[in-house]
Amino acid sequence: MSESVLIRSEDDRRRASWLAGRAADGALVTIKPAGKSDRQRALFHALLTELAQRCVWKGRRLTVDQWKDVFVIALWGCSYTRSPLDPAIRIIARRSTESLTVAEYSELIDFTRAEAETELGYRWLAHRPGEEG
Repeated sequence: MSESVLIRSEDDRRRASWLAGRAADGALVTIKPAGKSDRQRALFHALLTELAQRCVWKGRRLTVDQWKDVFVIALWGCSYTRSPLDPAIRIIARRSTESLTVAEYSELIDFTRAEAETELGYRWLAHRPGEEG
């Protein structure tokens, strides 16, 4: 059995505490910030899709995944490592969006909008501020 409790009140805290108290030996209890919402994920991918379809950067169109890399790396950076199979190959590792919190995903959405407008001169068709809910 698996249970999650979104804590928004003292009642929620009591429920989480009660569940932890009833957990069997060996059970794992994890407390973490709420993850991104489906609306945030959908909005971010709508923004990336629009860029992939309409924006030309340095003479070429990028895919959705390439745009995602551009904005995630620009916001949070990346690291480089050598391939264990071929040391001549460098691997770029960026932060995964899978584990972002709601606040971090909002930051990424705002950053993407702003950077596309100011750095690329892009004018969005839709997806106005406040849509991420």
